[in-house]
Amino acid sequence: MFVRRDFSLRLVEPSDLRKMLDWHHAPHVQAACFSEYETTLEEFGERFEAIAADKRNRYLIFERQQSALGIVNFQDIDRRHSRAQWGLYLGEKDQPKATGTVLGYCGLNYGFKVLGLRRITAEVMESNSKAISLHRRLGFVQEGCFRAHVLKDGKYHDVLTLALFADAWQTLHRPRLGEALFSDWTNNMSGNQNKERHMITS
Repeated sequence: MFVRRDFSLRLVEPSDLRKMLDWHHAPHVQAACFSEYETTLEEFGERFEAIAADKRNRYLIFERQQSALGIVNFQDIDRRHSRAQWGLYLGEKDQPKATGTVLGYCGLNYGFKVLGLRRITAEVMESNSKAISLHRRLGFVQEGCFRAHVLKDGKYHDVLTLALFADAWQTLHRPRLGEALFSDWTNNMSGNQNKERHMITS
């Protein structure tokens, strides 16, 4: 099991761009991306600066004991309807089993508690069985399928649409995962809310 206080999320900083670019070019990340492109650090920085300047987007670095392991992002944040689409990945390979689930746990806490979202959606290529399994483990439910939606490696792929609601996360999936993942987990929100908020925002 993991120790909850070892993990944190923080906003991306300019000093992270070199590592993020290396992650972007890593074969295991490229295999899951919808788009296929290589870019320079300068081009990547300009692209990211434009994305980050849009208040509808939020990019965060996932860390374990202040060592960067991956990314979680929220895009098209809609304050009126309280919803957003998210994405996540571990940039560093060969992490302990279930580290990706911890990333998802921290990201969902951030989305539902800090951003105050009611609904988080995801789009995943049907061929990406690992990502689909992760989302189902986190509590996402498939809502639909875009047929032949993405061109990848010379072939069109179906894309599944999945969603998770705040009430289902808080009452069902968060307690289930917390107990399974963390040796120091507790569901006593009144007594531990500040600690958990620190974990997901530091």
